[in-house]
Amino acid sequence: MGMKSRLQKEVIAQLERAREDAELEIKKLRQAAAEETKSAMGDKYETAREMIQSELDKQEMVMQNTKRNISSLESLVHKSSVPEIEVGSLVITDKGRFWISVSFGKLMLGEEEYFLISPASPLAQAMLGRKEGEEFEFRNSRYQIEKLS
Repeated sequence: MGMKSRLQKEVIAQLERAREDAELEIKKLRQAAAEETKSAMGDKYETAREMIQSELDKQEMVMQNTKRNISSLESLVHKSSVPEIEVGSLVITDKGRFWISVSFGKLMLGEEEYFLISPASPLAQAMLGRKEGEEFEFRNSRYQIEKLS
């Protein structure tokens, strides 16, 4: 299994767990909202309902983003070699390993550290279209592209 496939498998597994956690939290929040009864303290009731709704909205957003990231990862085509950096490329530089896929952040795979970045991120934008051996500048730092797949 290639490195991109291993990264994809691990990230999807972590995203699936996050999605399941969000679904469980949404169920709990909906149950809490249903159990909340209007008491003599109307303001207290309304405040509790608003807090529950706010947290529910947050968890639903997490779930939507997680589903979107899983879908994006599943749609990536793994090419063994590419002439230039594109969406789906694994880019090894003198400053780190970057997979242009989804915004996920740092991922440890074995002893190696990878950064999963969105194609829309400023760093990815600085890389796209470049070739192995080229340099680019990002936030006052020079990056040397050592390997590309």
